[in-house]
Amino acid sequence: MVQRETALALCLAQERGAVQRSISAAAAAATECIGGHSRLSYYGRPWEWNKIKSNAGWIAQFGSPSDPYIPIDEMQTVAKELQSEYSELEDRGHFCDEEFPELLDLLLTKLQIQQ
Repeated sequence: MVQRETALALCLAQERGAVQRSISAAAAAATECIGGHSRLSYYGRPWEWNKIKSNAGWIAQFGSPSDPYIPIDEMQTVAKELQSEYSELEDRGHFCDEEFPELLDLLLTKLQIQQ
């Protein structure tokens, strides 16, 4: 998921418990402003981390220090607060690559699919 979809998944888990599993390709931001720019309207109030955790079956996140949009400390904060499975990958930017083998491996493992 990209940032908008990631924030939406967190909102759904927080408000409705509608998310059974969540994988974030570019980890979500914890605060409203990043790089001096106001982000999405989802950040109008603090995240309810415990509610999100209890409403999601499992949460996995991927982040990269080279992400041009979300600082690595924001990704680490979200991972810490959600106690998610967090993988930090070097030189991956905002995960706009056509191939993402780490994500495929995670999905196959989580969904117990043999390759």
